[in-house]
Amino acid sequence: MPNIASRVARTASYALSNIFTPILINVGEEGGIDEFLWSNKTVRSGIYLYKGTVTNKFVSEHCRLPYRDLNLLMAARM
Repeated sequence: MPNIASRVARTASYALSNIFTPILINVGEEGGIDEFLWSNKTVRSGIYLYKGTVTNKFVSEHCRLPYRDLNLLMAARM
């Protein structure tokens, strides 16, 4: 059901809150999104865009956009 959140908005809000709250707390504890991504390889593998750059090869090929490796982008900015 693609639009389940609109049918059970309150339940969906609680579910999303339960998922994102611990992640956002971890981001704050790490010192920001860059530090969190650098220290968490699992989350880093799910990033498609980083500061306006496509970091997912499939998305870049599908949309015909330039691809940049996230690990290299982050290493260059640290």
